[in-house]
Amino acid sequence: MRNESDPYFGKGTYRVEMGGSIGEAFIQYSGGVLLIHAPNVNIAADAVKIEAPSVNVTASTLAVDAPSTSVNAATLTVKSGTVNVNA
Repeated sequence: MRNESDPYFGKGTYRVEMGGSIGEAFIQYSGGVLLIHAPNVNIAADAVKIEAPSVNVTASTLAVDAPSTSVNAATLTVKSGTVNVNA
């Protein structure tokens, strides 16, 4: 339950806390942005589809482990010290 003393309370801001302490794990929607925050996020599904004009990934390590991986983009830029592609 939110109240006006909640620092994330406000018109157009919706937040659900899910962790043991405030800010540990939450989902927040504000200003057209959906934020999922947690120490670790796993997505388990038969299929995941992301449709967006722009997708940015910031990570020290990015691993894709799939029998089939497809990227369909006008431009694909990878900024990394090391890139390994096993195909």
